[in-house]
Amino acid sequence: MLWMAWEKHTMKKIFKKSTEAVINSILVLSLVTPAVSFAQTRNATTSDRGRDGANFCETLEARLQKIEEDLSRQDALISERKNERETKLDTRRDERDARHDERLKNHDERLAQHFVKLQEKALSEAERAALNAYHSALKVAIEARRAAINTALDAFRDGIDNAVVARRDAVKSAVGAFKASVKAALDKARADCAGGVKPATVRTNLQAALKAAREKFQADRKAADKIRDGVKPLIEAKKAAFEKAQADFKAAFEKAKADFKAARGDGGTGTSTATSS
Repeated sequence: MLWMAWEKHTMKKIFKKSTEAVINSILVLSLVTPAVSFAQTRNATTSDRGRDGANFCETLEARLQKIEEDLSRQDALISERKNERETKLDTRRDERDARHDERLKNHDERLAQHFVKLQEKALSEAERAALNAYHSALKVAIEARRAAINTALDAFRDGIDNAVVARRDAVKSAVGAFKASVKAALDKARADCAGGVKPATVRTNLQAALKAAREKFQADRKAADKIRDGVKPLIEAKKAAFEKAQADFKAAFEKAKADFKAARGDGGTGTSTATSS
């Protein structure tokens, strides 16, 4: 039947669209980056005059203030971009839902019109009764499949949302730890310079502290990225649920068709289009 093929095509489109949503959701997460570039933290400790770092403390404060200003600006930028992308993701999801609902509405209208035409061709009350029973069974099967698909989609989306939040929180924690480590290193460098520690020693200690902060952040970020591995099982679970919904629908459809043929016998006229059109 054409309408059955259309329903199957619709289900495939739903799966494709919701899978694309996974990609969009994960892209939202990629905007979170360290709030200060590693190059800046390196420059703060390597570009002072003299190999012995004799002028390091003299120029340190200006460099550290610039790093702190960059931290503040990057925080604002990250927050703005995160909000923009999350809003765009929600909007796209709502638009997909609206298009899906409209397709289902149009399908239901066409199916109802189809059965009205078949009713007009029925020659007896028995044929009309058989057709009504067939129509009712198909509607139950269609609604059952839609309910199963919607349940699978809801579970899939909940899983994606949880993955988004988990990775966002993990990256946020990594960025916070990185910033705290950088701040501690800068504060110590200031204190050491004020306390009369040799500039070369201050520079060496600061370089080591910033290097450790960068390496820890990189490790934390890689750990956060592993959360995305949980998306694949979500896709597979949704695919399995869709396939089961389709198999259950096909079984119900075949039973309804067999019952319809048995009820109308061999004398039906015109109603055969219910299983062939």
